[in-house]
Amino acid sequence: MENNIRKLLLTPEETCKVTEKSPGALAKDRYRIRKRFLTPRETYKIIGKSPGALANDRYRKRGLPYIKMGARIFYDLDSLLEYMRRHEIHHEE
Repeated sequence: MENNIRKLLLTPEETCKVTEKSPGALAKDRYRIRKRFLTPRETYKIIGKSPGALANDRYRKRGLPYIKMGARIFYDLDSLLEYMRRHEIHHEE
């Protein structure tokens, strides 16, 4: 899962190239998001929940927050990561 997320991020070298081209439009983070909105198929690659299961969750009004533009569905990467962090389980020893 972490590798799939890393593919969506720019490396520090790519960030420097962006900095040189557009100095005013930089994030404060070390990495910049290459792609912010994900399709259900791209979301599946990160979390392992099939596009059909995601559609079922949308129909039942539960699960991940999403954006609907016409018939197209998108998931915001920041919302996806926040949702995953909220559902993180910590075992006490």
